[in-house]
Amino acid sequence: SIGEFIMVDRDVKMKKKGNIYSLNEGYAKDFDPAINEYL
Repeated sequence: SIGEFIMVDRDVKMKKKGNIYSLNEGYAKDFDPAINEYL
């Protein structure tokens, strides 16, 4: 891992609802408030 994100598509979107929840909650304190509200 190089510790960076590389944009491969400018039109990335998330579905409003899905079947899978996956993220590193260890970084939740650093998330944008809108992301925490969504989660």
